[in-house]
Amino acid sequence: MLVALFASATSQTAQLQIIHNAADPAAFVVDVYINDVLAVDDLTFRTATAVIDVPANVDNAISLAFRESTSVYDAFATYLVRLPIGRHYAVATGVYQPTDFAPSPDPKAMNIAFTVATFKNRRDTSTSPSTTALSIIHGVTDAPAFDAMVGAQTMTTSLSYGSASEYITVPADASVVNVNTAAGAPIGQFTADLPAYAGRALTLFASGFLDPQANHQGPSFGLWCVLPAGGALVELPRIVSSVADDAAPPFLLAPNPCSTFVRMRSAMPCKRVVIYDLLGQAVLSREVPEGGDEWTVDTTPLAPGTYTVYFGATAQQLRVAR
Repeated sequence: MLVALFASATSQTAQLQIIHNAADPAAFVVDVYINDVLAVDDLTFRTATAVIDVPANVDNAISLAFRESTSVYDAFATYLVRLPIGRHYAVATGVYQPTDFAPSPDPKAMNIAFTVATFKNRRDTSTSPSTTALSIIHGVTDAPAFDAMVGAQTMTTSLSYGSASEYITVPADASVVNVNTAAGAPIGQFTADLPAYAGRALTLFASGFLDPQANHQGPSFGLWCVLPAGGALVELPRIVSSVADDAAPPFLLAPNPCSTFVRMRSAMPCKRVVIYDLLGQAVLSREVPEGGDEWTVDTTPLAPGTYTVYFGATAQQLRVAR
């Protein structure tokens, strides 16, 4: 009888989606093992797996290794995760060497050391076909606790690093997400294409670093959305206000995605543009023409993929597609 009950319990499954949101350039690509078996080869920063079935209500070992690992014995860390029946996230987050990065200014934040954080009972659908359910996860190690609003609705207040908000239901035609510090200082304003996700539930990730220069030139802060099917996280475009334009003119890339060239434009003084790949390696560097406010960069040496373009302290994501 006990054997039969144990077999029945262990035959139950939980649905797990693994998301890579650790902005440390040293860990931009990892291999993921679940219970000693390779589950994901080369999981890249700001990508997610499809849903993986794992045994429910027992300890599952999630092991992470650097890319090109050959077995679970190459793993640099293993985390035991016990999940109930349902849909959950396991999120790679934090930095590999915390003392080499800017500390969190929030005393209530989770430790910024690299880890796998679990977020249980994630949703797929909203309460009606005309609304979207939204939650947000704070994944920015050097950011303070923040507030987030969608349109006129409060999404969360004083959300600390390593925490997730509850889902709220918003009209599917809402489109603007505002993120401010808990003290009220603006962090960023973003647009969300919610009409495309009417009737569904979405999780937004605060991702990257507020100050890339203090964090090994890692990727800059932004909001990204994970889709139930997995794959690359979807970036929410940042809104730059006219006031911000006057204070710090934006650095613009066009076209984006690009193929063989990209035009760059900025009124900010800077002598060099540097493009990094997802491994944090500088793959292209160009001097800015003296006195030029718009110039063209040949992108044919770049393989198709996602890159981060740094213009001084300003960063933008660039996609190369052919």
